[in-house]
Amino acid sequence: MQTVLFSLCVASAWSLSRLHPVILEPILSLFVRLRLLCNRKEREILLANLAHCFNVTPHSRVAFAIARDNLYHQSLPLLLTLRCVLRPKTVTIEGLELLQEITRSVEAQGHGGIIVTAHLGSWEYVANAAIQTCNRRFVALAKPAKLDGVQRFLDWMRRRQGIELIDADAASVLKKMCRVLAAKDWLGFVMDQKPQGRKGPVVKFFGHQTPFVAGPALMAKRFSVPIVPVFVVGVGVDRLRVFTMPTLKASDCAKLSVEQLTQILASRIEEAIKLYPEQWSWNYKRWRWSTT
Repeated sequence: MQTVLFSLCVASAWSLSRLHPVILEPILSLFVRLRLLCNRKEREILLANLAHCFNVTPHSRVAFAIARDNLYHQSLPLLLTLRCVLRPKTVTIEGLELLQEITRSVEAQGHGGIIVTAHLGSWEYVANAAIQTCNRRFVALAKPAKLDGVQRFLDWMRRRQGIELIDADAASVLKKMCRVLAAKDWLGFVMDQKPQGRKGPVVKFFGHQTPFVAGPALMAKRFSVPIVPVFVVGVGVDRLRVFTMPTLKASDCAKLSVEQLTQILASRIEEAIKLYPEQWSWNYKRWRWSTT
């Protein structure tokens, strides 16, 4: 069954990567409408997040219009990522030169650092951008998918990009992260997901007290390395844009507490999301509040 799911994912990826934008847009719009209609749990989480963070009246026409727009603009950058991997000449990437200047500046000090991102736009492509712009090895932390067939597909996609991963659920995850930074290489985190057991520094995020993962701050302090927030978003139907938020220098990481560093990183992520709010995963259960 999982082999069939993997094969279906691969076939779908190749098919979607070849669709003309004129054909893709109505298909994507239909998919979004069906997704909102059929997936009640996701719909309620999405509407609740919009209501609490943007004061949108739940279940109003405005709320549903924003929800449809959000799911559409979440999907488009991910489809662009498929095209980047399977048909790279059909997508233009902006901003790699600026990211390269930052990473080479860090490496000139004799070490790598930490790259953090969020579930914004084409977050899967951040690792690809890092590999292209870093001279030193780049390793990303990732949680495994719930379905084995989907995980096999993700592994297949990542191998095609040369991405090396550490399983975030593995018992040896801390040891492996330390080895990467001890070797003066780069380590990547997707930082806006819930910490394990919701235990982590509590920071202000979109006006709400929110537990965040402490890993980036802890690792930066332990190994005296900088933290670079990097994001990739979709711009139109054939373009991805790489951009960064201000780097946290190693000296700043040494002086500040884990809580202070995590709050700064959460604020940088929030700033990035506010630039492209339609591309963040508002359907993710980031906060605990009633969805009824």
